[in-house]
Amino acid sequence: MIVMRFMPIVRMLVRCRLALLALLATWSALWMSPVAGAVEMSEYDIKTAWLYKFAQFTEWPTEAANGPFNFCVLGNAPFGLQLADLQKIKIKNRDVVVRRQPHPDEWKQCHVLFISASEQTVLPKILVQLNGFPVLTVAEVEGALEQGVAINLVWDKNIAFDVNAAAVERAKLSISFKMLKVARHVR
Repeated sequence: MIVMRFMPIVRMLVRCRLALLALLATWSALWMSPVAGAVEMSEYDIKTAWLYKFAQFTEWPTEAANGPFNFCVLGNAPFGLQLADLQKIKIKNRDVVVRRQPHPDEWKQCHVLFISASEQTVLPKILVQLNGFPVLTVAEVEGALEQGVAINLVWDKNIAFDVNAAAVERAKLSISFKMLKVARHVR
């Protein structure tokens, strides 16, 4: 009973931590300053913050609005506790579920699918299976944007991102202008 009384406080603290990470990631991307190093955030702390912000600033069609909000991770991305933090909050008033290495049949149920650099050779097959489904594909693979990924995280003196507007449209998604303004490139 006592534990239940503190759950709102725990959720608030997790949201504050993610919001701070997202704010620092956005600020560092805007000014390309070494903010991440000054705060000693890892690369995957920043990537988690970006994934959170992408989810916040993306709209999915109504048919994808049921059930939990699914974050999926393909490949050898060394996310640690960062993704566990995501499961403690709600996105768009929905519980968050993190799935690591989901089966290909489950990819279409992902709202955000993070594709690690280790999946570079199978990226075309992944994208063919997701064609036309409301899944926000986010990669860290060189050339991923040209292959059809919606968002590609890149290193440009800090972690930045590029957006493939055509891929976003094919997935029946809409990314807020606020998020597009901080993108390095929108194609």
